[in-house]
Amino acid sequence: MKKILGLILSSGLALTGCTPDTGFVAAPSLSQSNSPNGPGGNPGVKFVDQFTVPAAGSNAKIDVLFVVDNSGSMAEEQTIIGNSFSSFISQFTQQNADFHLGVITTDVDSSPSKYISSLAGFVNPTGPGNLLTRYAGEPYLVNSTPNLLSKFPMNAKVGTTGSGREQGLNSLGYFLEPSKLAAGGANAGFIREDALLSVIFVTDEDESEAVASGETIDGRIGRIVNRINVVKGSASRGFRFDFIISSSAVKPAGYPAPSDPIPLVMSGTNPYPGVYRRAAELTGSQIVNIATNFAPDLANLGGSIVTQGQSEFKLSAKPLASSLVVVLDGIAVPADAANGYVLHAERNTIELKGAALARAPGKVLNVDYSISVL
Repeated sequence: MKKILGLILSSGLALTGCTPDTGFVAAPSLSQSNSPNGPGGNPGVKFVDQFTVPAAGSNAKIDVLFVVDNSGSMAEEQTIIGNSFSSFISQFTQQNADFHLGVITTDVDSSPSKYISSLAGFVNPTGPGNLLTRYAGEPYLVNSTPNLLSKFPMNAKVGTTGSGREQGLNSLGYFLEPSKLAAGGANAGFIREDALLSVIFVTDEDESEAVASGETIDGRIGRIVNRINVVKGSASRGFRFDFIISSSAVKPAGYPAPSDPIPLVMSGTNPYPGVYRRAAELTGSQIVNIATNFAPDLANLGGSIVTQGQSEFKLSAKPLASSLVVVLDGIAVPADAANGYVLHAERNTIELKGAALARAPGKVLNVDYSISVL
């Protein structure tokens, strides 16, 4: 079971609080550890992530969800996704990965009629966060989907008439609603408990709102991460975010702090991706610049995702390296690039190597650490 912020893995303790300024749920018994957390050695918060390592000989299971901006400026970027898809998915097919592949948009505040009209050509586009497909009976695509290389680019072309107030994280929250994931729901069957969940956000503007929800930047990020951890359950392989965003945009004066509400934008553009940058910071996620031809970067992300699905485990938050305690099936694993574990700070994963990896299949991996951000 992969849980966030100090949930004791087998104690059954109820979660009763949230850390200040975030939506990350914390167990009170561990919310004030003695581990240093930043300058001055202030008390930090303990995380404990637990993963079930796939059994020997099993193919990596990966559920890939693209969250694609469908506002007026995104036609070229959607074309790049389609044109680079064969290079992206080849990373999966070459390694015989068992994948699910879906698409949702960043539009959550259009009226129901506008939502449907802006997604003409899709099968039953009935609401925000619903999987989008142009092919009846195929809400998402899999390894065996006929004509996969032509179908996904068509699904990724979600148009440019959606809301100009992009809400990729909030849309993911809608996607994860229990009613949508339950049998008969719009997204039923997509998320598998024992698969790595990979979410790729593709948007050229920041998360914003027209009407204040009262949710802070960190609160929204925390809400989504906590919901993922609940959904993934006891056999979790964890999750990863990747952000294809306007990373070269200049931060405007007076941009909200993480503890401030989600930015309100009534008109005009909002290119500085402060909310997504913060989400990447908190979760140790990769950022790609959408202002360039990101096709090679998308292919590289595909390779990274498959590698993670095979031997790497994504941590829920960015750790202090010195605080890491890695335990496999009750036995401590050393920090050792030959026969232990390696922390890949750039993608916030633990990779098992050599002897540790050889004895890992079918076992439980615990990673205990203090956070370096928040």
